[in-house]
Amino acid sequence: MFDSGITVKSVVEKLISEDNISPKIQEDFYYFNYSSFITLLYSEYIKEQVMYTMENVQSPVSLNHSVSGCEKMRFCDILKVFAKDSEGREIELEKSDLISSYSFMNNCYFSVDNKFGFKCSFEVSELRIIYVSIPLNFYKLFKEDKSIYNVNIPLPIEFVPLIYSYLRSEKYRLTEADDLCEKWTQDCNSKLLDFKKWIEQKNCFLNVGSEA
Repeated sequence: MFDSGITVKSVVEKLISEDNISPKIQEDFYYFNYSSFITLLYSEYIKEQVMYTMENVQSPVSLNHSVSGCEKMRFCDILKVFAKDSEGREIELEKSDLISSYSFMNNCYFSVDNKFGFKCSFEVSELRIIYVSIPLNFYKLFKEDKSIYNVNIPLPIEFVPLIYSYLRSEKYRLTEADDLCEKWTQDCNSKLLDFKKWIEQKNCFLNVGSEA
């Protein structure tokens, strides 16, 4: 997971301190727009993947796995599932629902009672689940508790200026300062393009080992 070492709160405080607008724009405006933008980055661009391996498991399995700095895995975060038999042969399982899996499907996975269920035509010796990891406190971003903004921005430090550009563009959009809004929007778009190229080239695949 990315860690800039710079808190969201410090970025917002800097933006507020440089405002020459009266009345000053409140921190809630910046927090809301930060939350919207970081959500966009993670849902559309980053999609950092984790591989979780389990051995000798029986269906269903609790979804309680996480890596440092990330939320626990959810069923909707799962991208692919692979199952091995006792001889090491591996197949990809198909996503299904509980009713279909019991009615007519084999070699599939599904959600059951907030757990991960699977059904195979052979005895499973190993499961590999590949899922998208989400930064810790990500799902609390739009809540009223401001303490969550004391956490570091989950981006490489070289892309923190992207956050500044976006928030400045939204600030000037709010105040109808069209020239400044256009300037920072163009700057944001340029940095976003650089970020997109960088993330596409980066191998964001993390093997966190196995758990029996």
